[in-house]
Amino acid sequence: NMPVGSIAGDPSPAEYWRNGIGADNSWTFLSGSTPSAGTGPNQERSGGASGYAYCEVLPARVGQTFSLVTPLIDLLDLYESSTDVTLTFYYHMFGLNMGNLKIQASTDRNFETGVHDLLTRWATLGSTASTASAARVISGQQHANASDSFSNARIGLGVFDDSLAPFRGKRFYIRFL
Repeated sequence: NMPVGSIAGDPSPAEYWRNGIGADNSWTFLSGSTPSAGTGPNQERSGGASGYAYCEVLPARVGQTFSLVTPLIDLLDLYESSTDVTLTFYYHMFGLNMGNLKIQASTDRNFETGVHDLLTRWATLGSTASTASAARVISGQQHANASDSFSNARIGLGVFDDSLAPFRGKRFYIRFL
């Protein structure tokens, strides 16, 4: 059950990502502007990979959930506490009825057991992701315009926090919810 935009054959940037179980709607991989007026972004991140993962909430369906799960992340060789790991990603949240975004991790690919809400440093809660306030969830519109630059977020293992500490020396998945 691959997200729309995934390509069979050789792995693409969207390959091995999947929509999570139990979500009300699917994520899609896009490039360029979003399909709806009044939402963003209007282009992919400058200097980044082409395209982005996108989900659209229709005003009549406020409150629906979306779940995007990463491929398996392997930290089996990182069992020493002196090893730092940072997961960095970029996000853009522009439009009315913007919901919440939180990041979770689990060794269970279906996120039915052992789910951890990860403390994330969101750039829109400070000047940069390294100085931003940390929160387990970010809510509402975070960008004033569709043309605003994407913002970055970071989750650490020993760098500036230990959100990923339970996953040191393990294989796990990240879910964007």
